Formats: sequence, C-alpha cells, structure tokens
Amino acid sequence: MRIATIISLFAVMLAGTAFAGDSGNGCKLQGTWTGELPYYLAGGPDWYMLKFFVTYHGTGDNEGTEVLEWINPVPVPGQSWSNMRGIWKKVGPNKYSYSGYVYGFDKATGAITAIMRHGGTILLTDCNTMEVNMTSEILAPDMTPLMCIGSPAIFHRMLPQEPCEPE
Repeated sequence: MRIATIISLFAVMLAGTAFAGDSGNGCKLQGTWTGELPYYLAGGPDWYMLKFFVTYHGTGDNEGTEVLEWINPVPVPGQSWSNMRGIWKKVGPNKYSYSGYVYGFDKATGAITAIMRHGGTILLTDCNTMEVNMTSEILAPDMTPLMCIGSPAIFHRMLPQEPCEPE
C-alpha cells in the first residue's frame, strides 16, 4: 500500500512538472507586442481604445518581466499615467499569468493613484496573436481598492519587416 501511494505521488509530481514545462504549440511569450484595450471614459457614453506596446523579457520560458508603454493614454485633462512594470509566469501550455502596476498622477492635487493589472494571457496557435483577459484594480493613494474593471485585449507580435524601396 505504501509503495502504491509513493508511486502515485511520484506520478502526480511528474505530470505537474511536465505540464508546467510543456511549451504547447512552441510559441514564446518573449518579444515586443502591440495591443489595444477598451477603456470606459467616465461621464461619457463611449469606450476609448487604449493602444500600447508591451515587451516581455525572460531568460527562460517560465517567468520574466514586462514593460507596457502607452501610445495614447486616456485623454483626461490634468492627469498623466506612468508606463506599466510587471512580472509574468507560465502556468500551462501557452498560458501565462501576470501582475503589474501603472500609476496615475493628478497634476492639480498631486494625488497618485495606483492601478494593479492582473490576468491571464493565452497565446493563439499562430504565435503572433494573443488574447488577454485582464482585470484592472483601481487603488486609492493609501492602496485601498476603489474599483475593479475587467476587459479583454488583443495583442499582435511585432515582426521584422522588409524595408521600403525609395523612389
């Protein structure tokens, strides 16, 4: 009985190790991507499409860091946003989870608001497109949660392009 239990535990650990290291379709997260995500403008009936670059760094396939740079931050007068800095971790074949912070700065009051972004990333089979389901948790300056917003986003990998031919 004891040997059967040990063998079962070993099999479960081996399967878990194989799952975590499984590369799925062979796609890599590392690289630079462009993306966009809908952002609801308070006080208005419309959604604003935020556009950004995001770069995933890592020396292996299991974890690393990410940097998100805004192309068109939300147009709120008197407010600016930082870029996002975060970390990522592989959680399964072609699946990654991540966490990162963005900071908002109110130029009139000097108040700083933190936005914690977290979610899971799923790479699609072509390796150059991913769907992201992210959650943004808006935090007050004392880090008290104020609001939680979920939003989907689509990212496209930046690929080398052929140079244009001058006329």
